[in-house]
Amino acid sequence: LSALLHDPIDKPFILMQGESHEQRAKELADKLGHGEIDNLVSLTSQLTIPLPAVYVIYGGSAYDESANRSYDDEMSFTIIVIAKDLRGDQKLKAAMYPILEELKAVLIDNDLDLDIEPIHPIRIEPTIVTRVFSIYSFDVKTSFTQAN
Repeated sequence: LSALLHDPIDKPFILMQGESHEQRAKELADKLGHGEIDNLVSLTSQLTIPLPAVYVIYGGSAYDESANRSYDDEMSFTIIVIAKDLRGDQKLKAAMYPILEELKAVLIDNDLDLDIEPIHPIRIEPTIVTRVFSIYSFDVKTSFTQAN
């Protein structure tokens, strides 16, 4: 939690406004007290990022030697989707599902015009669902062969 608070997802926007992200992290930590999720949810109105939002996080690489002096690099990524006010089926369908469907349509089996294997889906799952916002994670992977 302390890492999340130190580098919150709205850090670039805080810095663009000339504010201190470290001061912001301290204020959030003070308000959170023991890190209760209800307190965190109550702070979402203070986020300076526009929602819905989509973020891509590099999850790392696994290497496999495929031939002499070359190896396969399998990379994983997590796409984080955040949307507001998603309680109830109709709101969820109207806000989150179209974003997830569009991401799947654009990314699955796409090589992005790069010398990589097409992107393969791993899983989509809700990460946090509250009365105020929802966060879903979409994990994908791809790979390429690197010659030494």
